[in-house]
Amino acid sequence: MCILLFFDFDSIMISINSISSRKFLLSGILLTTVLTAHADIAEEARTLIDSGDYPAALGLLEPAAKGGGPKIALLMGECLFMEGKFEDAVPWLEEARRKGLPEASLLLGRIAFLNYDFDKAATHYAAYRKAGAPTPSGQDLDPVAFQNQLSTAEGFLERVEDIVVLDSIAVSDEQLLQTFRLPASAGALISSDAIPFENAREQASMAFVSESGDFMMWSQPDDEGYSRLVESYRLTDGSWDKPQYLPAELNGGGHTDYPFMLPDGTTLYFASDGEGSIGGYDIFVATRDASTGEFMQPQNLGFPYNSPFDDYLMAIDEENGIGWWVTDRNRLDKKLTVYVYRLNELRHNLNPDDDNLTERARISSIAATHPKGTDVRMPDIDSSAVSPLTKADFHLPMPQGREYTTLSDFHNKQAAEAMRKYMEQSKAYEKECETLAEARRRYASQRSESQAAEVRRLETSTAESRSALRRLRSDVYRLELGRN
Repeated sequence: MCILLFFDFDSIMISINSISSRKFLLSGILLTTVLTAHADIAEEARTLIDSGDYPAALGLLEPAAKGGGPKIALLMGECLFMEGKFEDAVPWLEEARRKGLPEASLLLGRIAFLNYDFDKAATHYAAYRKAGAPTPSGQDLDPVAFQNQLSTAEGFLERVEDIVVLDSIAVSDEQLLQTFRLPASAGALISSDAIPFENAREQASMAFVSESGDFMMWSQPDDEGYSRLVESYRLTDGSWDKPQYLPAELNGGGHTDYPFMLPDGTTLYFASDGEGSIGGYDIFVATRDASTGEFMQPQNLGFPYNSPFDDYLMAIDEENGIGWWVTDRNRLDKKLTVYVYRLNELRHNLNPDDDNLTERARISSIAATHPKGTDVRMPDIDSSAVSPLTKADFHLPMPQGREYTTLSDFHNKQAAEAMRKYMEQSKAYEKECETLAEARRRYASQRSESQAAEVRRLETSTAESRSALRRLRSDVYRLELGRN
């Protein structure tokens, strides 16, 4: 028996073509859906980054990051950059740059600059300018300012001062002023709570008081919102004259803060983030004409005192031949670094051809600043001028260069009780900060919404505790100094 099979070849081909068309259409739909989803994620992440909510932006971007395209890679890199995670940001930014987004070169250049690799920074900035790329819309991304800071830093490398660093101390904001062991002859750094003007107590970060206790200087906002240095003198009746702003020229178009005046009354150290800064606050020095009271053009102290990060609060102890300054260049977790160094009688700069010039500029090693074959030690500071840190229960700067170190120093019993409560709450606050730091570490290693929520809760709690501590500290001064 013979069975004949007849096929309609055209119908079969039409069916095959229809299947292929449907597969192609389906693939196109899926691709369009993925691209649309990535575009939505990118737009939402952009909004979060611009608002400063980097943990939320990272949580949104990370699931889509692998294979997410150059835009997602750029946003990942920018977000990590804003979080200060520079090493983590580089691979994402490199991917975005390779895939045709030259604006990534701006951030790559900035990261190289922060690592003191000025040649690489210059190369990235040149590539960014050549491409005419748009500026990423994140906060503080100013290509003109970045280039100016690079040019200034390159000039600083030609004159890195050769100093001997005696010590480095990691401290929290709350412990900062107590760390400076200054003799009475240098004046005193005091808390803003001790300033005799209510608005200044609320706005200033700290104040400097002369040895005599009759001159005080601090920083507060002017009518345009810029932080400006002000000074006040004690009158013969014991009251303080109305604070007077120092010239706006000291600001360099930015903010000034953290003043320290030498006993000569003419040499002023301060911090400014205006023109001439290589990143954040830099330490400047300005000389005052004793006859007119006018200040000469301030000078940036350069390397190694300043860095691409914040450097501020220089204090000079001429009696013991040492200087102190504060920096956050070491990127310690919620800690600042206070460097102590030996004063030079005359400035002596390192040879610009020194192989270790960059390392000396950034103070990569304290030991590298010590001359070979010499015994470098901290000088003994006169214990009659300042209480040794090991014998004090606390350090509370007071007007006229005084310092309270035990509860028995108080004249007002209520003030002493407020100080006791302040000390107890300070310990509780330190534990809260440790808990927050641990929560942040957990979130960094294993991100989840619950971890992010816990970090936000602890951040709110520690902020409230910090405000409560400031109020309690103000109460201590108010009660002891008899303010209403």
